[in-house]
Parts: sequence; structure tokens; C-alpha cells
Amino acid sequence: MTVIKPNFLVVGAAKTGTTSLYDYLKQHPQVFMPTKETFYFQSALYRNNHLPYPAQRPAEEIVFEEAAFLKAYSGAGSYPVRGEVATGYLYYWRESIPRIKALLGPDAKLMAVLRNPVDRTYSGYTFFSRDLHEKLTLEQALAAEPQRTADGWDFMWHYVAHSMYAEGVRAFQQAFPRFQVFFFDDLQADPAAFMRQVFQFLEIDPDVPLILDQKNVSGAPKSKAMQHLITQENPVKKMLRPLLRAAFGREIRHRMRTWLKSRNVGEKDRMTAEQYNALLPLFLEDITALEQLTGRDLSDWKRAKG
Repeated sequence: MTVIKPNFLVVGAAKTGTTSLYDYLKQHPQVFMPTKETFYFQSALYRNNHLPYPAQRPAEEIVFEEAAFLKAYSGAGSYPVRGEVATGYLYYWRESIPRIKALLGPDAKLMAVLRNPVDRTYSGYTFFSRDLHEKLTLEQALAAEPQRTADGWDFMWHYVAHSMYAEGVRAFQQAFPRFQVFFFDDLQADPAAFMRQVFQFLEIDPDVPLILDQKNVSGAPKSKAMQHLITQENPVKKMLRPLLRAAFGREIRHRMRTWLKSRNVGEKDRMTAEQYNALLPLFLEDITALEQLTGRDLSDWKRAKG
């Protein structure tokens, strides 16, 4: 029996438009994507981690076994592009690269989407504060990051470290000749043109019409009571959870939860110029290294706010 494998991966990063990218890719008739992310190529990191959610993601969201990972692609033989949009593989490049190369080979097409690291850091913070999981101020949360990391908190809580891209980009460039870097700035400026570039990279029809709208936007909740009901453990969720799991697959449940949260998102949180300028020096060296690796002028990323 022929084993059908993915031939394309988005390897990160989180809060760089990956949810929108996944939605747009799913609309293309030549692309097969059974789920947004499985965490399979970094799954070894979760085997002995028993922190409760939200410090660590639930085990049910992670695919640990190769057979289960490949089973999702068993019906994808007629699709020229088969893959996954992931958020952690670039960050955990030491773990993911050997496993990706062993299963998919060095010729797999891989891409990363990168965002201004200060903006990505703040978006990562507001992602959890929006859902009422992050109880600390931005400054307190950044001070707590080293201890949270040492204690095994999920990479999404590594606000600053997850925004350091150069080391991971260099490693993927060296390991995979068909690795390509894209930029969130371009996705925001012109989603249609951005997706044409992605489709050209994947060597499929670049002119497929798409429904383009932004997904998974961070912002303050309109109703904290509603957000608490959606995101926090409570008697209503405990009662509904087994019914929803019996009736719907993980992907549909995820879309339902995302839709409910999006309905309750109010005005977008804005970082102050003082906060931006305080964070910027942390990333200047990494941005310069990234410019050299990608050939992209990132001077706008290095400019302080007035």
C-alpha cells in the first residue's frame, strides 16, 4: 500500500496570520489540509508535561504517533499539495527539523511567515489576556517568561523568545533547499497578492478566487462574562464538552470556539509607543541577522515609535 505523506508545511510562527493563511489555503482546490496543526514534529516535548491548561495545551490537541499523523492524509493522493499550517516548528527547530527530514525528506516545501517581533510579542500577550488567561501586566508577564519557560509552559507563552526568528530560519535554510520566508506585513497589505506568491511557491494555480478576511484577531473582549464562559472551565462547559466531542470532530469544535470568541472581540488592544520602544532593543540583533538571511530590508522593524 502506498503511504501518502504531506509535501508542504508552514513551520511558524504563531500570531503571524497563520489562521488566515490556513483558511485561504483550504479554499484552493489543489490543496489538502486535514487540520490546522498537529504539533506532531514537536510532540516529543509534550510527552512528560502534565501542566494543566492553559499553561500547557491539552494532550488531545497533539498527535504523538506517526501512524495517526499519516492516517489523516490517506485520502489525499489526488492533491498535488498536502500539508499542515503549524506555529511551533520554527521555534522548536532542533526537535522538528530532524523529524521532518526523516519523514518527509529534504525536498519538502516549507515556509515560515514572520512578523515584526515587537508586534508579535504584544499580540502573543493579548491573545492570552483576551481569553482572560493572562493575569499579569505586559511588563510583569515578560519578567515572568524565563520562569514560565523553565517550568514547561507552552511555547505560546514565550512571548519574547518566540519572536526571535534568525536562528530557526538559518537552521531551516541549511536543512531544506525549498524553504521560503514570507512576511506578515505583505499579508496585511495585500492578502490576494500574498496568496498568489504562496500558490506560486507551491506550484499550483495562483489565480484561484478566495474569500479573504482576517482570522483570530486579538482584542479586548466585549463581555468578560461571555469570554469567561467560552474560555474558562465552568459547569456549562463541563456539561456540554462530552456532547460536543461526540457530535463534532476536533477541527469543527475548534472553528466553533474561534467563531464564538471572534463575535466577542471588541476594539483591538494597542501597544503604547513607550512599550514598543522598551521592547525594541531586545530584537535589534536578531532583526539584523534576519535581514542577512532573507535579503529583506527590515529597517521599519528597527525604527523606534515617535
